[in-house]
Amino acid sequence: MQSGALYHSATLKVLKMRHLQILEIKYYGATNKKRDRIRIKDTRFEQTIWLSRNYKNDFLTQAEIFLEQIGYTIIAYARNKEYSLFLVDDFQPIKEMKKNAENK
Repeated sequence: MQSGALYHSATLKVLKMRHLQILEIKYYGATNKKRDRIRIKDTRFEQTIWLSRNYKNDFLTQAEIFLEQIGYTIIAYARNKEYSLFLVDDFQPIKEMKKNAENK
């Protein structure tokens, strides 16, 4: 098999895969100037939203509830060394989703 044919075959598989948007979730502890908080980073549109920690739930549940309230549908969860990752299929900027939810 030629390398071009191998590349073409791999490309066709990728095109058939479900495309998802990644939202990075990270907990930041309190500092001398700021309380505990949660950062949600929209990696596709390079936008960040900060949530004040409410302690009613763990930080991932708090982030999940917030994202669902503004209209995201969380499809999957993953984790790497630095972040928790929520995968969504909405493909809308997080700040636009938040603004639309606030205007309802």
